Amino acid sequence: MTHTAATMKRLTFFSSVLGALVAVGMTASGAHAAASSWAEAHGGRLRVIVPGGQAGADGSLRAGIEIEMKPGWKTYWRQPGDAGIPPQFDVADSVNLAAFKVDFPVPKRFDEAGSTMIGYKNTVVFPVTVTPKDPSQPTLLDLEVDYGLCEAICVPARAEIRMDLSRADDTDMAASLLLARYDAKVPRHKPADAENGLRVATVERDDEAILVSAELVDPDAPFDLFVEGPADWFLPAAKPTGRDGATARWRVPLEWLPKTAELSGAELRLTLVNGNQAAEQVWTLK
Repeated sequence: MTHTAATMKRLTFFSSVLGALVAVGMTASGAHAAASSWAEAHGGRLRVIVPGGQAGADGSLRAGIEIEMKPGWKTYWRQPGDAGIPPQFDVADSVNLAAFKVDFPVPKRFDEAGSTMIGYKNTVVFPVTVTPKDPSQPTLLDLEVDYGLCEAICVPARAEIRMDLSRADDTDMAASLLLARYDAKVPRHKPADAENGLRVATVERDDEAILVSAELVDPDAPFDLFVEGPADWFLPAAKPTGRDGATARWRVPLEWLPKTAELSGAELRLTLVNGNQAAEQVWTLK
């Protein structure tokens, strides 16, 4: 997009928002709980929900990016597995926005045609924390989301959402419950040296793979591991290699790393799932 085109888009957006505020008599400090219109795509659709309610001490509010998929369709997690399109969020053209933090609920593994995809089906909501630069002024969101939708084949999708995120006076209970449901699925951070509960116990490597062992809290419940490396790394889905009582093991092949990748000192993010519990730990390779 050229500078002129981007400027015109923002001016049109701001004019429409300000016109709406004047038309309904809203102030900058108050608005009703809101949801954007759906942005339709082949295989699904996307919108932003804003439940409203009490702002944080820094003026931050909670919102959600909801993707609803048609039967048989899926979308991807931030690390898509053996192949795929992870979602990308662009808020660069927003106004009065200091921070926009997206959380990812625990995904599922889908093994199809010899490949593994990591993601979601039916519906997913990515919880978002929006922090304004000045809480006394409206926060105008200009969000572009590039994501993938997959059935027999995978197709790219784009959604463009523009809306006012001013503080709501009332809470939309349906939106609040939906957001809370998915917020509860976001893994909680746990230190790498944790000694109790659901945890990654060891992370080692050889010339061909990363080797991970983890302690489960319920060996009879389903369990899984998702491993992410530095931004320029591509890691295939972790391969289970066995379980001994409450200890489970995985192998993550390294054959797709860039030739310049430095293994020693590389930081890994590991998401461990066991039943309805999930923990996220950061480890540094030796």
